[in-house]
Order: sequence, then C-alpha cells, then structure tokens
Amino acid sequence: MWWEILPSFAIITGIACLPTLGGRALNRAVHDGIPNKRYQMNHTPMAVAYHKRDMQLSKPSLWQKYIRTDQQGNGTVYKCATLADLD
Repeated sequence: MWWEILPSFAIITGIACLPTLGGRALNRAVHDGIPNKRYQMNHTPMAVAYHKRDMQLSKPSLWQKYIRTDQQGNGTVYKCATLADLD
C-alpha cells in the first residue's frame, strides 16, 4: 500500500542531504567553526572592514556563545546591534 513508499523516501531524502551536511561539517572543521566562507573583496575594498565592524558591534549567535567563541569578534553579522544598543 502507500506506506511502502516511506522507507525508500527516507533513504533517498537522507542520501540527498548528505552533501549539504557533509560540506557544512567539512567547512566547520577546516575554517575554525564557520560553516561557510564568503569572498568579500569582490564588492568593495572596505567590505572586510565593514564585516569586522559588524562582528564587533553585534550580538553573538548560539554557536559563538556556548560552543566556540570567534577570535575576530564577539558577534555575528546576522544579529546586528541597533543605534539604541550602542549606548
């Protein structure tokens, strides 16, 4: 019946997820705990300076807070602080 599809669906879905999860695990092992590296010099020469500034003025992620701290800054660029937080 229809439930006979479930094991093969689970196997194919698991195999399809392996490259993505494996790539993130490999990048965390190679790039000091960062799951993906970005090339930042293609937009503007000040991109690295802006990225460092945002990391120093932002809030840490769960990974940076509890598992591994980041040596470049204490925050993640995805949780930026507002002007009210900078007092």
